[in-house]
Amino acid sequence: MLLMNSPSTPDVDGLLLGSVLVLCVQRALCQFF
Repeated sequence: MLLMNSPSTPDVDGLLLGSVLVLCVQRALCQFF
């Protein structure tokens, strides 16, 4: 995984993944509601 190859910036990767997941969840909720 790319995350293991770049241990110097784990927080940045986590924030990016978290923001993407939040956007996906918000879009899914908007579609259902």
